[in-house]
Amino acid sequence: MGEGSAGLWAGELDGLVGRDAALATLRSMLGEGSRTVVVLGMPGEGKTALVDTAVRAAGAEGATVLAICGRAVDRDLAYAALVDLLSLPAGRAVPGSSALLDTLTSPRPEERPPDPLKLRLGVVDWLDRLAGERPVFVAIDDAQWLDPSSRSVLAFVANRLAPMPVSLMVAARAAAPPGLEAHPRLVLDPLDERQARTLLRQSGISLNGFVRETVLARAAGNPLALLELGRIAQGQGGESIRTVEDIPTTVEAAYARELDGLPADTRRLLMLAAAGADELQILVRAVGEEPLMADLAAAETGGFVRVVDRRVRFRHPLARSALYTTATVAERVEAHRQLAQAYVDDPDREVRHRAAATLSADEQVASDLMESAARMRARGAFDEAAQLMVRAADLTPDRNLRTWRMLEAIGTTLPTGNLIWLERLATRLRADSEDPHARARADHFRAYALAQSHQQDAAREALAEALESLIEVDVSHGWASLTTLAVVVYQSGRGGTELERWYQRYQGAGFAPPGADALMVDGCRAWVRTVLDPMTVHDDLVEMVRDSPASDAGLPPELLATHEMLLGAVAWLLDESWIAERRLEHGLALMRDAQLPGQLSQTMRSLAQVKLDLAEYDEADRIGRVLVDLGDAENVGYVRNAGMSIRAAAAAIRGETTLARNLTEEVMLDLDVGQFLALEVMAAQTHAHVLFNEQDVAGSYDQLRSTFHRDGTPVHEHVSYRSIADLVAAAVRAGRIDDVSSVMEEATRRLTRPSLRHQLALARARALLAGEDAEEHHVFATGHPDADQWPFELANARLEYGSWLRRRHRATEARGFLRAAHDVFERLGARAWAELSGSELRASGVSVADTAGSTWDGLTAQERQVVKLAATGMTNREIGASLYLSPRTVGAHLYNAFPKLGVTSRAQLRDIVDARGPAPA
Repeated sequence: MGEGSAGLWAGELDGLVGRDAALATLRSMLGEGSRTVVVLGMPGEGKTALVDTAVRAAGAEGATVLAICGRAVDRDLAYAALVDLLSLPAGRAVPGSSALLDTLTSPRPEERPPDPLKLRLGVVDWLDRLAGERPVFVAIDDAQWLDPSSRSVLAFVANRLAPMPVSLMVAARAAAPPGLEAHPRLVLDPLDERQARTLLRQSGISLNGFVRETVLARAAGNPLALLELGRIAQGQGGESIRTVEDIPTTVEAAYARELDGLPADTRRLLMLAAAGADELQILVRAVGEEPLMADLAAAETGGFVRVVDRRVRFRHPLARSALYTTATVAERVEAHRQLAQAYVDDPDREVRHRAAATLSADEQVASDLMESAARMRARGAFDEAAQLMVRAADLTPDRNLRTWRMLEAIGTTLPTGNLIWLERLATRLRADSEDPHARARADHFRAYALAQSHQQDAAREALAEALESLIEVDVSHGWASLTTLAVVVYQSGRGGTELERWYQRYQGAGFAPPGADALMVDGCRAWVRTVLDPMTVHDDLVEMVRDSPASDAGLPPELLATHEMLLGAVAWLLDESWIAERRLEHGLALMRDAQLPGQLSQTMRSLAQVKLDLAEYDEADRIGRVLVDLGDAENVGYVRNAGMSIRAAAAAIRGETTLARNLTEEVMLDLDVGQFLALEVMAAQTHAHVLFNEQDVAGSYDQLRSTFHRDGTPVHEHVSYRSIADLVAAAVRAGRIDDVSSVMEEATRRLTRPSLRHQLALARARALLAGEDAEEHHVFATGHPDADQWPFELANARLEYGSWLRRRHRATEARGFLRAAHDVFERLGARAWAELSGSELRASGVSVADTAGSTWDGLTAQERQVVKLAATGMTNREIGASLYLSPRTVGAHLYNAFPKLGVTSRAQLRDIVDARGPAPA
């Protein structure tokens, strides 16, 4: 927040007692780190008063202030809080706000939800634009009442505020709202005795000694309790009551006593407001205008409620809850019936109140709830949709239909990442239903969700249960679960024996999938087979990924997209990298064209790995960024970690060591050791590259050696062998050749039918160990016509061969290999390798310019991506849509890139990009 204006944050300016330290801490926290602070406190501790002071102070400092308050009546309505935020006058002035509001509020008859990532990035862009002229302060009070959809979007936004002049204050009760747990917290403590006495005196509450001490003890430092109990203790006439028995024991009891003193008609009116209708317009429909004004007057006069912006506001949320919880069942039912009739023009609110007024099964209400759920789901509000479906299932008379509605609720819960609730629903369905198909499908959903979490052991157990159920009743979905088990086995690096057993059982089930399902099952079967034996090339699988048709006009797009994703992933494991790239990009295009976000992250994870293999590091970094965003948007930690791992791997090769180390450490801190061996091994390989850049030869070797056990077996069957040649090269540099003999012996035993890529890697490794007999291995590693699929690895092979030739005084031959290696390392931005190859070139008699100051390499990965697209003539908005960036962020990248490249206009970018040409083989 602003400098030199600390006095504006003094609590005394607003009559706050005992909160100056909290306000000073809050002001400091809002201006540093994530710029997001979660303020926690029990009801009545003064969170709202703190928010009000912060709003006033931030506005006085010159910030644009956006303040909203969560409302219990809206907690089940999709995007209610986000719509409130976007609708504030300051926000409506920003270009693009109307389009965002339309996305959130307009009917979507096509039943396709908005892209969750684009929606979230759109809100980030909206805030970024709003902060273009002056800082922005967003304050959200009573965040415990935020609807789940708004809460998810705001949590995503909170993780991206650090680079912007935007601060976010979120006030909630005992726990941080989901998605905001990692942000700094400020916990409001009770007032001490001196502060409590000051608050009573400052509020004009005068009590006799014994009564005052009783109020102080019962309030226990809670400001609201002090005021409410103190007022009752002081009595109507301003004189202290004489007996402590007349002092309520809690704030809720104080409010209940106050309610007892209101007229019956006033209590009935307030009951409508407490039940979910605080708008005067709705209350008028329910009771009429004249009765409303008459009945409301008594509550307003006593200060129990006030009317603000044509809404009824209770003195405190506890007053509302006291009214609702002390009402009888009959009073609540009657209130919801009246409100259902009042919401004639809002079918979603109407059916909620009708459901709340329904005490027994009612198919009409259940059916209407399912229609409302479909509308919520079409808007991307999966949490709210699932809750409506569960309520619909509760009210469904037919047991079979009830089961399938519950199953639909479970499936709708999947995109929310709410594993705890999904598990509860699946357990409930299994307990209530006798339908084996439904029980098996519930097991499938639960297992899939666990597989997307960090609970890999639990996922394997759940998948085993699902596979056991599905093999009897639904083999097609069983193959889908088997595919998921294969993913878990690959990620964890454990469970291959179990996967083999299930594969054999499903193979032996004699199931011939009908029609379009056959294509999906073929892809599932290919994926499972490849995971079972990733280091062996199977000719029939290679033929499948090369020759299987990529499209069929007669098949649904979601099936084609899944087929392309599976075959692309198989091609990646088989090291058919160009084919993998083509199929995975086609699968992504199908998903985007058909708006099928379900498997987007899985496809992008595989594609990012392929881009790393092909040494397309800028593109790998871009996809990694999108994966991080998707992981946050979908609340799937593994996707986020995968994205950070990809980005770290690319950064390490390019010499961006600080970024690579930070990303890797963040991933490792989030993992349970031994649960994700694929990521752990990848992290060690990345760390080795970081240390190589820092010229820590021994450390680099130790990291690579850790990817194999002492007996030479791989820690991860597939990922470990990706770095076998690098391991041997590091061993040679560190003088540890004998230490890798067991690794090479085990590799020779295991890799009997390796892919071409692994043949080349083994040739590199053997050449480094063969001394004078190395040439045939060097020739194979550098001379195969298809080796240029993997430019970075080929460049290393050429560097090693050139170095070997130079040391044997064959400098003329060496120069060609060293020059080719150096050119590739330069173009890839692999700084440490470029320096090493440059040193070898100079030693062979070739003059090499110092490349440390390369202007292109001075750009960040994202700046390079933006420059490449700008050079094609794309506008900032078109570039932003392509890279999932705001146009403002694109402009900032170009602004930073121009001086680094020595240009002053976009027209000059084409010459710079064209001059680089394609990366050489």
